[in-house]
Amino acid sequence: MLDASDFGTVFKGKMKMENEHHKPQHTKIRRLVPYAVSHEGILWEDDNRLLTMVCLYVLGLIGVSILILLLCHFLKGSGLSQLGQKDYIDIGNVALYNEVYTNRIIDIIHTSEREYQSTKTSPVSTRPNHGRLCDTAEIKGPLNVNASHSHDDIKLVDVIEENVDIQYGGKWKPSSCYARYRVAIIIPYRDRLHHLVVLLAHLLPILRRQQLDFRVFVVEQFGNATFNKGRIMNAAFKEALKIFDFQCVVFHDVDLIPEDDRNMYSCPWQPRHMSVAIDEMNYRLKYDILVGGVLNLRVEHYQELNGYSNMYWGWGAEDDDMAYRILHVGFKITRPPSTIARYKMIKHQKRRPTSWHTRSKLLHTAVKRYKMDGLNSVSYTLMFVHDERLFTHIMVDVGKP
Repeated sequence: MLDASDFGTVFKGKMKMENEHHKPQHTKIRRLVPYAVSHEGILWEDDNRLLTMVCLYVLGLIGVSILILLLCHFLKGSGLSQLGQKDYIDIGNVALYNEVYTNRIIDIIHTSEREYQSTKTSPVSTRPNHGRLCDTAEIKGPLNVNASHSHDDIKLVDVIEENVDIQYGGKWKPSSCYARYRVAIIIPYRDRLHHLVVLLAHLLPILRRQQLDFRVFVVEQFGNATFNKGRIMNAAFKEALKIFDFQCVVFHDVDLIPEDDRNMYSCPWQPRHMSVAIDEMNYRLKYDILVGGVLNLRVEHYQELNGYSNMYWGWGAEDDDMAYRILHVGFKITRPPSTIARYKMIKHQKRRPTSWHTRSKLLHTAVKRYKMDGLNSVSYTLMFVHDERLFTHIMVDVGKP
């Protein structure tokens, strides 16, 4: 039971709660108090904050617009805005398609010419004083290519006679002008001498008309063990760097003959897949990430990609592994128009590809392996390097699976 004192305490507590319940809630109406009074009337606190936010937003938009304009002006002046352009143009007019691509090549040549003239008197210039930058005035365009030559149609001695100015080791550079690019052509090879002769007969004149400083390397795998294309190309790249200071490298299948000399073997700004349209495939690209056949890369890009994988024994999939590396690193696979990047394939008996299960298992780990599997881990024994009349012959032993 409650006594009188307890009843008084409860009553006082109840009264206190009721007083608090009826107390004005100043905190709820605090923001309705006028913030300032001007000649236009009362300016409320919420209105002032909203006005401030709008002003800051407008000023921010103006600042961003100014920065974008300045950036565009800088890119336009420095020529960097062209780096994002595609090497192909998605339009339906084939004639315009080819004309735009050809004009782009001419623009690059003229830009380089102006840059050379502006630095010609500079004491730090490494270009020879007696020469000018080469142009490509001798380019012919579409060529009449016969890839079905018999062994008697084209002989090595005939190809040598037609290319008497090419030095031993397969090296050549223009004598009357300064070549814009130094290019290494690496051809993986095994038991296909006739294919090699046919390729050299067509490719060497094209490289000369494009006025390149080039050297041709033919890399052969020693012995009869299972072929490893990735290993011998990595080995050839490392050995080629020891004897030729090239800026980019073209890995070229021995059975693909170029049909158009506007398909430039010069150094690209991004990896360039050159064999876009092959007669054997009805001049269609089989799939988007295809980079097999003829692939052109800058030296620094190939090194950043860590070269080809060394783990693909037998025929197939090492090129798809390279495509995964290119895309993972952040490069783009660029291609000339399919109306220009055309090749004929020399008829031959196809090798049986490695089982798809083995290839797919390796491809699924391509991105995880690329930093540890490639140029920095290739194992080979150099058998010899010999300067032949039209190419440098590299023989390497890469072991067995």
